[in-house]
Amino acid sequence: MLHALRLELRSLIEHWWLPALAVLLPWPWAFRLFRRLARYPGLYEEEWRPALAQARQYLDIADEADWCWRYRLTRLVDHADFWLSRTRSARWLRRHVD
Repeated sequence: MLHALRLELRSLIEHWWLPALAVLLPWPWAFRLFRRLARYPGLYEEEWRPALAQARQYLDIADEADWCWRYRLTRLVDHADFWLSRTRSARWLRRHVD
């Protein structure tokens, strides 16, 4: 039971609260914060560890720490995109998103 609650709390933080900061902060600030948060190895740990194992099979990864950091950063930005697409106007999206 405690393990399930921990997983749910982690999911709430990783998939909802942290990415939602992109709505509350100006994007340059949010991205800087995401870059720092992505350095924490516990972030998206249940995703990046299997992804790294899979990537090792097909890629020659010179710097695994950098690969993991980039993976976590990409996940944060992907989840932030959800929030931005739900809270910003079509005009804002056309102006700021490629």
